[in-house]
Amino acid sequence: MHDAAAIPFHLLRPLWLAALVPVAIVLALVLWRQSPEAQWGGVIARHLLKNLIVQPGRRWSVNPAYLVAAGLVLAIVGLSGPTWKRELPPFVEDKAPLMIALALVGVGHREPGQRLVERVARPEVAGDLGTIAGACMGTREGGPA
Repeated sequence: MHDAAAIPFHLLRPLWLAALVPVAIVLALVLWRQSPEAQWGGVIARHLLKNLIVQPGRRWSVNPAYLVAAGLVLAIVGLSGPTWKRELPPFVEDKAPLMIALALVGVGHREPGQRLVERVARPEVAGDLGTIAGACMGTREGGPA
């Protein structure tokens, strides 16, 4: 016997299945309202109603409420995204190179703020980039862009 985890069936958007609950509730209410007991219950006494209801002959017919419910169930299951093969979205496997440009722009070449940026920000950014594969860092020194 197969394990439930070994079956390769997945739903891409499983929260859509929550829409089946209102469909079931509305179907139950419609079927209850179509019953003769619900239609005549407030007019005729219960003990008389059992004997006055005539059941139609047993011929094959499809209730439109069942057809609408079946269509909604198929639509909801289709919207939930059934698939046999789970694939990661394309943006997850994005291998585009990452580059952070650190601009060291100041009025003078030996401005104290520029040295502070060089001493503090460059090692901090370089440390963060070390954890990202394929990332590099470049700096631009000089006057205004």
